[in-house]
Amino acid sequence: MKAMRAEMSKFRLAVSNLTAALHTQNKRIDKLESRIEALEMNSGVPQNCEISNLQETVARLHTELEKRNQELLANDLEIAGFPESHNENATLVLLAIAKKLGVPLEDRDVVSAHRVGAWSCCRGASVARPRPVAVRLARRATRDELLQAARVRRHLIPSDMGLPVPDSPGPPRHFYLNERLSRHNRHIFQKSREAAKHAGWRYVWTREGHIFARQEHGKARYRLGSEADLVRVFGPNAVSGD
Repeated sequence: MKAMRAEMSKFRLAVSNLTAALHTQNKRIDKLESRIEALEMNSGVPQNCEISNLQETVARLHTELEKRNQELLANDLEIAGFPESHNENATLVLLAIAKKLGVPLEDRDVVSAHRVGAWSCCRGASVARPRPVAVRLARRATRDELLQAARVRRHLIPSDMGLPVPDSPGPPRHFYLNERLSRHNRHIFQKSREAAKHAGWRYVWTREGHIFARQEHGKARYRLGSEADLVRVFGPNAVSGD
């Protein structure tokens, strides 16, 4: 019995020592797990910050690039809705319009004038929508003078220009002189008009390559430069078309 008691004492001591060792190991494991978690968190923060910085840099460069693209069109305007015919001279069309608007313009003032976009032929009785005429002038002041004169005389009809134009069914259609926008701004302008229509806003216009919207006369004016701006101004439902 004495020997058995001695063995039991040794056994209890061994179990106690083993329990203490396990407890110590558990503490070490807990500490290691905490360190690993901390390292993972610390290693993730710089990476996330780096990604965020890169995204901000890309967005800034994209904005600057779009600004430069629009600045390249500072001397340009667009004639939209003027009937298109084969073998036409777009410069003569522009000169005739300028004469009707009372703006002195000569051939030397025109750097280039041509239709843009793919040609679409007529389908049955319907007349294809004419492609816009892209015009680049030698001086920005001349472009601004033409645009200002066109804003005063909004209802321009092709037949009043003294040029042979193709016949089209229905009442005479008007044509317009607009600022020429970059691809990005043209997309935003189109989306802005659609969103304004859904939201019941009355005014969407461009000025100096920028896009603006106003709900109605006397209300605040908003500048639109991205689809995020459209959601902020018109709301997500108007932008999505719901």
